[in-house]
Amino acid sequence: MLEFPPDLAPAPSEDPPGVTFRATDDGRSITCLISEDALQQVFGAMGDLLATYRENEARIQAAAADKIDAGRWMNTDRINLDSGDFNDDGPIVLPV
Repeated sequence: MLEFPPDLAPAPSEDPPGVTFRATDDGRSITCLISEDALQQVFGAMGDLLATYRENEARIQAAAADKIDAGRWMNTDRINLDSGDFNDDGPIVLPV
């Protein structure tokens, strides 16, 4: 069963830039990364990538779940999300 355990907190990533978070699928740990580019282009991040991740966590986790369910991680235990992994609703602009 696919889960995003709340005790495995998301964290900033410097190489590559973005935010990492964890999923588990039937006990197997999967490292997920959403790129800085996706956070900026899709979610309108202007600085604090981790805050942008948290504000959009449900949508980001849903995109990760789609990739995991499609088996696009099987040999690596890692998935990467970029702007192409989100439908084209345009950027979400957050109030300043």
